[in-house]
Amino acid sequence: MKAQCTCWAVALAFALSLPTFAEEKEEAVKFDKLPAAAQKAIKEQAGNGRIIAVSKETSAEGVAFEARVEQGKRKFEVSVSAEGKLLSIEEQIALKDLPEPVRKTMQEQAAGGKLSTIEKVTEGGKTFYEAKATKSGKQTEIQVADDGKLLKTEDLTKKKE
Repeated sequence: MKAQCTCWAVALAFALSLPTFAEEKEEAVKFDKLPAAAQKAIKEQAGNGRIIAVSKETSAEGVAFEARVEQGKRKFEVSVSAEGKLLSIEEQIALKDLPEPVRKTMQEQAAGGKLSTIEKVTEGGKTFYEAKATKSGKQTEIQVADDGKLLKTEDLTKKKE
């Protein structure tokens, strides 16, 4: 009987933990439907830029609102909480504009392949860089610290399937 109770307890614990493994959910929303604090934070970050699109992202960590912004030639995404806290800024940049140590690491990681979608990411007061590398049909995301240290690589090919 004790073993049976233990099995049920383990099964229940597993079932209750399933929502934490859920994938992120993203849906388009209208800017005027965002909480006032989130609207204010996005407007502050956008400055005189144009807000192109807004989405609501729900994950295990909670709800965030992301806005795509264009300021002249500059394109970036701002992510804020419902309370208006800045979570991250992701700005598209050219390979030539990367700091030399970052460019070197990314090119080494993509050797023989092509780098695309290069972004400068500021999150939690720290800055790092991300890029997608395509090589022999395999797509990888590369994350590099601003000092050129490789932080992470992730195979994106499997995620597409």
